Amino acid sequence: MAINKKKAEAKKATENHSIKVLRAHEFKSGDIGFDAEVNGVKLYGLTYVDTGDGRKNEKPFISFPSRQGSDKKWYNLFWFEVTDDDFNTIEKQIEEVIE
Repeated sequence: MAINKKKAEAKKATENHSIKVLRAHEFKSGDIGFDAEVNGVKLYGLTYVDTGDGRKNEKPFISFPSRQGSDKKWYNLFWFEVTDDDFNTIEKQIEEVIE
């Protein structure tokens, strides 16, 4: 049985998640560490990375926890696609939790 990749990719790109930010704290760098529950699964150690102060990224993004492998490359411990709606939800909830 073959899987239609285009159909699966199209579904994945538009899928929104049920997200609840559980706690958040600001680092000295201005980035924000947070934990969240996504579709009923608790995820710890996420980071909302700000792009101010001349950083190379043009817009903020979510960074996932990672570990360095024996090949010296870094690998995410977990990952999910963050849609624009998901990102907006996370930003709003971080503002509510951190204040």
